[in-house]
Amino acid sequence: MAVFSLLVFTASWCPPCEGIADLVAQAAHGLGVTVETVDIDANVERAEHYRVNAVPTYLRLRGTTEDGRLEGIPSVRSLREFMLGGERGRPSLPG
Repeated sequence: MAVFSLLVFTASWCPPCEGIADLVAQAAHGLGVTVETVDIDANVERAEHYRVNAVPTYLRLRGTTEDGRLEGIPSVRSLREFMLGGERGRPSLPG
């Protein structure tokens, strides 16, 4: 099981962010990942702390330390690989 959490930074004004809840749920299924969605407008200090400059942004955290970052709308497979530890958001699985 995973020993990390995933922060998903979104914004209400971001059209691509509207459909990511299902994407994240599919990718996280069975991994035991703690997922938290953070609205950058409601949590400005947190977004600044993690230097989030684009939405959606996915941060893989081990404790409070950033262990990986992925931006944009990945495929379910790419996001799952990222959750499993793909290096800094670059999936190791082909495709």
